[in-house]
Amino acid sequence: MWWGLLIKSMEIKIESKKIPGRFLYGKLFAKKSNSRLVIFLSGLSGGRDLPLFINATEIFRKSGFDTLRINLCNEDIQKRNALDIKDLDLSFYSSELKNVIEKLPKKYLEFIFVGHSFGAIMSILFLFNNKKYLKNTKLVLWDQSRLPWSKKAMDKIFAIDSEKTLKNQGNKIAINGKFYKELGSVDSVGIFHSLHKNACIVTAEGSTDTDAKKYYRATPDKAKSKYYVLKKTNHLFSGKKAQKELFEKTLKFIKYKD
Repeated sequence: MWWGLLIKSMEIKIESKKIPGRFLYGKLFAKKSNSRLVIFLSGLSGGRDLPLFINATEIFRKSGFDTLRINLCNEDIQKRNALDIKDLDLSFYSSELKNVIEKLPKKYLEFIFVGHSFGAIMSILFLFNNKKYLKNTKLVLWDQSRLPWSKKAMDKIFAIDSEKTLKNQGNKIAINGKFYKELGSVDSVGIFHSLHKNACIVTAEGSTDTDAKKYYRATPDKAKSKYYVLKKTNHLFSGKKAQKELFEKTLKFIKYKD
């Protein structure tokens, strides 16, 4: 077996199915006996080494879960041949996440997706496109994003990846035209509702709590789903008190047996 009795940290490097020579990177923490894996998915501008995810990894490992922190992009592209956000669209995100999961040890019988910000949308779309995972997956949304985004909001952050549109665009994030169109048209709450899936939804007050409530209303069983609004924190759940509450509420949900 490739894992020992206890692996403190293992670097995951998996080649993209769509773009040969480009790779996805992650960090796996595993025990031989564990069959439940928590997968942390960051937002578009985040990454696997956000303090939020590093702190969560430590707490969740102590609670008996294997953990995987993964980047679908946001690596040093020139040095590491990572995927570039300019290559990605929603279906590409979903297929590459499936590519990673299929490369993991077969010992995992249950997955827990913890999606932060845009990572929450990625988790939802993955389950929509890979329904065989619905039964053995729990879903957690941390200060989640919601699509569609308005053109005005997108144009503050993104530029379409072409010589014409990137000219004089400053520090905007370059994305391809298909992805830009999807961000302005896909209904992520509607897709989530179609999954008929319960979830734990935790948001920061004054951040995405309005959108979080829409996701919660789309859950099929309010008694088995959870909705929390944490006060005196922000999008990254900064502060020891906020993170303690966040982790405790999440762990209570994922430990519960349906």
